[in-house]
Amino acid sequence: TLSLTASVASTSADADPANNSATITRVVGEMADISINKMANSNIYQPGDLVMYSISYQNIGTSDSNNVFIEDVIPKELTNVTASINGGPPQIWNSPYSLGTLKPQDGGYIRILGTLSADAVGVISNTASIRASTHDAFPDDNAYTVEIQVVQPAPKSADIGVTKTADKSAVNIGETLSYTIKVENLGADDAQDVVLTDVVSDKLTNVEFSADNGATYAPWVSPYSIGAFASGTSKVLLIRGTVASAASGVISNTATAASTTSDP
Repeated sequence: TLSLTASVASTSADADPANNSATITRVVGEMADISINKMANSNIYQPGDLVMYSISYQNIGTSDSNNVFIEDVIPKELTNVTASINGGPPQIWNSPYSLGTLKPQDGGYIRILGTLSADAVGVISNTASIRASTHDAFPDDNAYTVEIQVVQPAPKSADIGVTKTADKSAVNIGETLSYTIKVENLGADDAQDVVLTDVVSDKLTNVEFSADNGATYAPWVSPYSIGAFASGTSKVLLIRGTVASAASGVISNTATAASTTSDP
């Protein structure tokens, strides 16, 4: 051990000479210095993304560091959190995590994975720290904070368009009237759950449709589900029916398409 004493004196009378000196004692050659570092695999995320934190730790001192713990309370915005210790299998992360004794130059790493919740937004701050029962000569490197930015994705935007034409401008009773309906997605994003509605006039009977350019026909039922519709694609349907014996005047028919994706 090494003891160092400092003392002061004066020619004047000292009412309390007991506090005129101070002594410190240190073990020569023994010094623990645990440190920690933390980083994320990206700076910017969206809800639903997987976040990976990488934590590294080491005893860079010259003596053992005993009862070492890592503390890292994961933010509530991360779900399904698991950790891998020094390349081991995934396990549930519990903080604080005991490392036991770290000998000089011993260290390791921890990978923490979690999925950002749907309502995560803004800056998420997360701090990892390391502590021990052994005196740490340089405690300034015992904590590390990482901040990530979560941004909500821009809303999806589709633009469903419908055109409809008839093969005749005038028909007689008993003749077949055919409609050609073209549905397009003119928007920048895919359209989801696209549905075509076309309630055919009761002036037409035996109404049927074709989705393969007339190769086959089946009875027409409205609404008709098209499903997902990629940006820039189109679909053509043929609908035909026989003019009823009681039909007269104008035959009017409207086709509309809708999607669960926003359509400005």
